[in-house]
Amino acid sequence: MRACFLLPTCFSLLILRIAQYHVGRRTSDSAFHTFVQHAVKIQTAEALFTYTFAAYYFSQVYLWSLPESAGLGWITYFAPDRARLNEKAIFFTTHFVVLGLYQGLTHLFKDDDRIILGVAKPKSGNGNGEQPPVESPIWRVVGELPRVAAMSVNQSLAGIFLSMLVYTVFVRSTIWRIMLFFLRPIYNLPRTNLLPSSLPFSLSALSRTFFASLLLLVLLNTGNAAFSIFLAKEPLKNGKPLSSDSKDPNGSLLNGLKSKKDPIRVCILFSEKSFCLLN
Repeated sequence: MRACFLLPTCFSLLILRIAQYHVGRRTSDSAFHTFVQHAVKIQTAEALFTYTFAAYYFSQVYLWSLPESAGLGWITYFAPDRARLNEKAIFFTTHFVVLGLYQGLTHLFKDDDRIILGVAKPKSGNGNGEQPPVESPIWRVVGELPRVAAMSVNQSLAGIFLSMLVYTVFVRSTIWRIMLFFLRPIYNLPRTNLLPSSLPFSLSALSRTFFASLLLLVLLNTGNAAFSIFLAKEPLKNGKPLSSDSKDPNGSLLNGLKSKKDPIRVCILFSEKSFCLLN
């Protein structure tokens, strides 16, 4: 059941990657020019929204799946008639919103939408024209897992420190009053808006926050790596170019090179066996 509820987290990233992938590096006159050129585009807002939504949605599913003993419910009861807003749940949710924005900016800064197709390789010189075996994309994804795990741990730690700073300095009192405003009609909460005397940074809360962040980042980073690897596969069918089934393979390849879509042109250009047909 929880796995089904987590599907929107994966689908949102998949939709983003399909909508925004591009082939090769984005280059311009300078780093500042690159920032100005892409910061005002709708694709930037889409990336930030996608990662923020995925992180927020994941956090709520995680909170819903926790037992009451975890101490991360939105409402805690000191007595049957004394309810109080739980600031630990507020910080947990705020952290994932901040983490989503942080991941979106990281995605844009690293240009994770970039697809690297590689270069055409010559045939092997063994005389029979056979090509050396190509590593399976699945094993390439498996080989990326150690890097993904290390990167996820670093990003989780950085996200927690960033969230603690943002929450304490900028948004704590505002979010506390907003949550009281929405929950008072439902629960019998105190009428005062005074903040709790202590910050919600207990060891248990931070440990659960780190663990949940790590799960989310492993999911997102693995999905990003897998998408980039599988989309960069050669455009082949049964070891032959897709155009080999056409009555006019060379004409199909030339029409593909005339396409207005960059990914189609570059895939054909960098397909080694397509070069063989053209020659």
